[in-house]
Amino acid sequence: MFGEELENTHLSSICNTADVDGSNGFNTQDFLNDDSEGASEQSDIDLFTKAWINEKNSPEILNFKKELLESLSLKLTTQKHFIEEENLEIFLSSIYLQEIERLKFLIRSYLKMRLEKIEKFSLDFLVNQENRLKLSSKELSYCEKYQRLKQEYFNKTCLEKLPEMLRSIEEKNEMGLSMIVEPDLNDSVLFKVDKSIEIYRLEDRLVTIKS
Repeated sequence: MFGEELENTHLSSICNTADVDGSNGFNTQDFLNDDSEGASEQSDIDLFTKAWINEKNSPEILNFKKELLESLSLKLTTQKHFIEEENLEIFLSSIYLQEIERLKFLIRSYLKMRLEKIEKFSLDFLVNQENRLKLSSKELSYCEKYQRLKQEYFNKTCLEKLPEMLRSIEEKNEMGLSMIVEPDLNDSVLFKVDKSIEIYRLEDRLVTIKS
């Protein structure tokens, strides 16, 4: 089955968007201290957590957070090197390691959610330029390979037995129905208001949104 040919594709290969050498001098106490660097780091974590929540609750795939992932990957690597090189107390070291693992979980979960959407709507990404631009280069490469294997599987198991006029899965059939699976943009989503908006147009009416 086509899925077996993808078993060696790892999330780490998609996550590896930057070379990190741990040379930017990121301080391990930035996770806890409320200084200028710490505030920036906390801001990165907050931004990525929000990106994770948005991706989880959105029916369609959102823009890939490349710069944010590069920044967090660099700081995580530097933080890990610092813990390995410094003789820290066991309790203090465990706190830092737990924070690192928490953020690594968010990154893995974020990438996994995107891969699930890519596999579900793979053909839509390849024919829809707007959605295609939302993927990273590695995600796009994965999508192309996945769809190619999927197409080969369908051809061998089903499509070859159908009349030629019915073999294409990229076009509408005679009934005008599209064979391309697309996200349901009419699906309900939950959201939290960070800042009140006095007047906001919601379809055909104006509403006031309060935090």
